[in-house]
Amino acid sequence: MVCALFLTYRCNNDCFMCHTLDVAREWKRKGFREMDGAQLDRLVDGIADLGVSALSLTGGEPLLHPNVVDIVSRGRKRGLLVHLNTNGMRVDDTMAERLVDAGLDSVNLSLDGAVAETHDRLRRTRGGFARVESAITSFRKARRRARDLTINVVSVVSSENLVELPAIVALAKCWGADSIGLMPAQFFALPEMRPLGDSGITPAQLEALDGFVSELRNDPFVDSSDAYLDLFRDCLTGKPSSLDCMAGYHTLTIDCYANVYRCFPFGLMGAQPHPLGERSLSEWWASEEARSVREEARACRACYWNCHTEVNLLLQPRIASSRGTIADSSPQ
Repeated sequence: MVCALFLTYRCNNDCFMCHTLDVAREWKRKGFREMDGAQLDRLVDGIADLGVSALSLTGGEPLLHPNVVDIVSRGRKRGLLVHLNTNGMRVDDTMAERLVDAGLDSVNLSLDGAVAETHDRLRRTRGGFARVESAITSFRKARRRARDLTINVVSVVSSENLVELPAIVALAKCWGADSIGLMPAQFFALPEMRPLGDSGITPAQLEALDGFVSELRNDPFVDSSDAYLDLFRDCLTGKPSSLDCMAGYHTLTIDCYANVYRCFPFGLMGAQPHPLGERSLSEWWASEEARSVREEARACRACYWNCHTEVNLLLQPRIASSRGTIADSSPQ
């Protein structure tokens, strides 16, 4: 099981498909404060005590949190694999060295265009494209001097950058990343989380998508499964997923205010939080509230989020053969 921890909803990008800045403003308006270092240490201990195997630090931009390096270190000391998702804006040689020295196992860097104009426009941040290249260089330097680190690029595919997809893959290779993961842009309608398609995508673009997917199947650099790539057309045209969702079982999603969510997209949008309060994570996991949250997630068909969907694709045969018999248990 993986814990996705939103270290902050604050971000130095304002991506067209993302809601975290809205969530940050709403929590600030309500007077909430992000967890400090001591609170985060206790939370990481609780994550490890629950039996979670990996910690994924995300946001917002997690490098905006002053304790991010300490959290990486504490997670590794507690036996967790630690992963970081970042836009690269705050990565320089010093930050990369500190993260690698702390024990960071892998990093995702967002790249949404093959040229600066596209990436910076979609991320609504001037200079972001150059910072991604620089961040990859810094991480490559740091891992040579300290320890191994997997450097992955993630690209969100939409009508705005679809034509550049082959060039984005080629660029990530050229910059020295180890792999690239692809994800279709996700659009939702709240509060019921209905899937919405990419309103700008054209029939010609969908045909081009089919051709790109066919080519990408044969590229070992692409870290997206064939089965997942096959779902891009459905996502971008707003078709609900046909998969049973087990996100509540294989991913524990917690935000910077100690709220638990049924899945990553719900956390990303700040929808239906479940406050931990004074409970430990183990107590919450064993509660009737948590069981209900997991079953709510199982019935959802709104998203094609890569981290959830790839695991759901692997689990579908097992779900079909044991439908109705899945028991709540401690994660492994």
